[in-house]
Amino acid sequence: METPRYTFDIGFQARIVTVMLRDPMFVPSFRDVLSPGYFETTDLSVAAMLLLKYYDERRSMPDQTTLLTEVRQYAQIAAYAPEQTEALMQSIRAMYQSEVRDSEYVKEAVVKFGRRQAMKDGIYKCIDILRNNGDEEDCRKIMTEATLAGFDVTRIGTNVHQQLPALAQIIRSENQRRRPRTTAIPSLDHCAFGGPCRGEVWVVLGLSGGGKSVWMLNMAAAAIKQGFPVVYYTIGDLEESDVLLRFGSRFTGIPTFEIVKPNGPLGAFFADGAWGLNPFYLRVKYYPSGRPTVETLRAHLAKLRAVDGVAPALVVVDYADELAEMNNENSYQAGKSVYSQLQQLARDFDCLVWTGSQVQRWRPSKGDEELRMDRIGESIKKVQIADGVVSINQTREEYDKCMGRLWVDKVRRGRKFKLIPMYVDYFRMYMTEYIVPPAGVLPVQALPASVS
Repeated sequence: METPRYTFDIGFQARIVTVMLRDPMFVPSFRDVLSPGYFETTDLSVAAMLLLKYYDERRSMPDQTTLLTEVRQYAQIAAYAPEQTEALMQSIRAMYQSEVRDSEYVKEAVVKFGRRQAMKDGIYKCIDILRNNGDEEDCRKIMTEATLAGFDVTRIGTNVHQQLPALAQIIRSENQRRRPRTTAIPSLDHCAFGGPCRGEVWVVLGLSGGGKSVWMLNMAAAAIKQGFPVVYYTIGDLEESDVLLRFGSRFTGIPTFEIVKPNGPLGAFFADGAWGLNPFYLRVKYYPSGRPTVETLRAHLAKLRAVDGVAPALVVVDYADELAEMNNENSYQAGKSVYSQLQQLARDFDCLVWTGSQVQRWRPSKGDEELRMDRIGESIKKVQIADGVVSINQTREEYDKCMGRLWVDKVRRGRKFKLIPMYVDYFRMYMTEYIVPPAGVLPVQALPASVS
């Protein structure tokens, strides 16, 4: 039988209110997407208002007699004429007596109805704000709340007693849904049961100039090699051309100082057909330090989805400490809020987010000591919200040998506290794991011309 299709006209709105009246579990299940202002006739709006007011105050639903009593009291306060009051009560009695044969369809469609009405309501509010020369930031907040209306309202949680026998199948299905993204660092992927997943936020810690941006660039390169679309936000120091240069070096294996030379090897590289990457999607967007918020990034991602028709699998934010948090004077709480908002962005856009955090005050007590969250004070607790945290570590001697260490400090779903030896080439913007650490010094000149 074909599923009935309705626009959200008055008839459909009446079906929603009827199900609200007759099904005691409907309002508790869908309260987040129900508002009296969403209904376009007086009778429906008043009935919804009184139902929702009763539920909000008592966490239970009224029976017919109680609701009609509430209607009489409301009509007296609103100074309704007797015939108007009687018409309203008769309308509610009729809804109690009517039957909605497609109530399951109404339950499926009410979230979409609520979100659409929330958007319409938000648009009208924004128009009023702009007409009265109000703050555009208020419009942004209103529309953000509208777009999140009804998020995940239909899930009531997992019944463990019923689901435990099927645990292995559930985990396999969940892993398939989350689809880990390999980092191309085998030991890190092993710690994370295949790699970081969409819907997660991962953070790389480091000192100033300690390789955070190079790490995030390599995470983008690994995603591109797997065929995933990537959006790279550079905030503050590096312009889009700087990041483009770094990607050019990373993809071709030509050192950055060679690329920028007049008549350098880059043209010959492409002319010789050495360019082996398939067509890929990578957008790089620059923002000045302290100017963008997470909502700025959210709006840009929505624009890319509309213009390019692309939903990125990976979003790189280089880096989160440079994002602004509106109306928050406490820098620690602002930073914590930024990471929480990034986590919500990752879930809403179903993507993986990699970002970085710069450590200002930590200095190792000995040269080979790793940068860890428990060693650098209270300020770093903001990144504990993240799903994964790693740090880049390198002494001066290691730098001269193109070596370093990756410390895996946190993996929400996997193994943590692992030290991974790394090869680091800042000239070619390349990081990889030493599966077998080489003996002696490995100079930059010994590297292959092109890095896969």
